[in-house]
Amino acid sequence: MHSERSRPRLSPTDYIDFELSIKVGTFDLVGYLGNISEDGLGAIIPGAAPLPSELIGKEVTGSMKSRRLTREFTFNGRLAWNTAGQIRNMPHLLLGVQFDQSMSLPEELIAIELSGGD
Repeated sequence: MHSERSRPRLSPTDYIDFELSIKVGTFDLVGYLGNISEDGLGAIIPGAAPLPSELIGKEVTGSMKSRRLTREFTFNGRLAWNTAGQIRNMPHLLLGVQFDQSMSLPEELIAIELSGGD
């Protein structure tokens, strides 16, 4: 499922303000946004271990909240990948979600891109 993005992938450092709740299989994960495009997102889950490889391709449901959003952003998709990582010497789970369909990004996220991440 390859598609051309109509906008560049967003990944400013201040996405820590965008809290994610993600459910995949029996796992309920809470973290923050790493990057996002119309087709999917990258999530950073502090302190979590990698998910079992059998979950790759499985259904994901989730939501994103932030004081910077006027409304909650919900999504459905598939777990594309996950891996262990270190951020500031602390363990984190890094994972990718491919949306079931291309999503219109909230205007607040587009404004971050246009402002250069400020």
